[in-house]
Parts: sequence; structure tokens; C-alpha cells
Amino acid sequence: MKDLEPIIKYKMTDMEAKAYKIALLWQDECRRELPKEQFVKLKANADPRKSTLFKYCYKLAREMKGILQDNEIHLYIRAQLQILKAIKEGEVHALIEPHCLVGENAWKRWKLWRYRYRRKLERALDSSEVEISTKSSKVISEMKATYAFLEKRGLIDFKSMELNKEKMKTWIGNGEVSPFYAVLSPWMSRIFGDMDSLEFDKIYYRSSINPHTESFFKELFSHEYS
Repeated sequence: MKDLEPIIKYKMTDMEAKAYKIALLWQDECRRELPKEQFVKLKANADPRKSTLFKYCYKLAREMKGILQDNEIHLYIRAQLQILKAIKEGEVHALIEPHCLVGENAWKRWKLWRYRYRRKLERALDSSEVEISTKSSKVISEMKATYAFLEKRGLIDFKSMELNKEKMKTWIGNGEVSPFYAVLSPWMSRIFGDMDSLEFDKIYYRSSINPHTESFFKELFSHEYS
């Protein structure tokens, strides 16, 4: 992946590499939450370790080692952005810069956001009217549509899917490949690992799977288990 080339180019340590990846997550989340605004980025074609963004990401990586799980970091960043942009004076929201990632206030924002996030998830799972977790038929329908989509493009073998890794991100993003498929697929797990690079709520979709839909998946996509 081209974005990760600086790790090798500048011979980063493990902690520096982690900080660099956090900086990339910061940029992704800023694009998501602040699409019409300027935000602090890493400079192109320069050692990222010399940037202000990297320094705060390094501080976050060091201070939160063993406290914040790797698969929570993008949510931690999202929490800071969502809470700060909601603090407004007129039409202007609070200044959002990388220093918001560290310190006691950042931790408080994270705990508040995470509490609300979990409450929202619990309500979603309890709902019998709207949410997908209670609708096995919808999950199965999406799996069937995904199978047809992949089969049409000749992606029923692992090598072909691996070669189309970047396209898979787009297809999941625009709904042509279901996130339900992504969280259950052994091939997707091999290709994307913890799937942090995919733009959907992994916790939500995994929580929506029940034994019936999982069994259906294993039957429909049996070729992924052979």
C-alpha cells in the first residue's frame, strides 16, 4: 500500500510506524467528519515525523499503549471530532487540531462518546421494527445479492478477489458488496486483516449476525472454506 511506504523509506521504529498509521486514520476521519473544511495533514513527500500531526499521534500511541485497543483508535479519533464540531458559537464550531487527541479532556470525550455509542448500539439491537439485526431476511437478501455480484465479476476464487482488493473497498462503500459479507468472509479476513481500512461499523454488523444467517453464509459461500 503506497500510503505505508514512508514506514520503510524513513526506517521507522514500531512506535513511529504506529503513530504514522494513526496520522493516516486522523486524515481519513477528518475527511469523513469535516468534508468541507481544511484540516491538519501530513506533508506530501516529506518525513512525516517532522510534522505536528505526527508528534501528537506519537504521543497518543505512547500514552495509550495497552489502554486503547488498535481497533478502537479510529473510533477514538471520530469521538474527538464529533464532540468538538458539535460545540458551536453561532455557526463556528470549536477549533479542531491534532492536540485534541491527547490529554485528560480527550480521554473524557472518548468515554462520553463511547458510552453514547454503546447505548445507541444496545437500542439498535433491541429494536424490533427497524434495525437489521432483527431482520434475518434482509441479511440473507444482501448475502445473495453480494454472491451474484461477485460471481458476475469472476471473483469466486481467492486470487481474483485479492487482486481486486482496492475495488472491494469501493464496492463495500457504495453498497454493491454487503458489509454482512465482509464481516463473515474468511477471504476478506485474510485480505484485510482486522478490516480497519474498510469504511463501515464492524461492531454493528458483527452484532447483527445470528446463527441462522451465519449458517446460510457458510452454505452459500462454501468455496471460501475449501
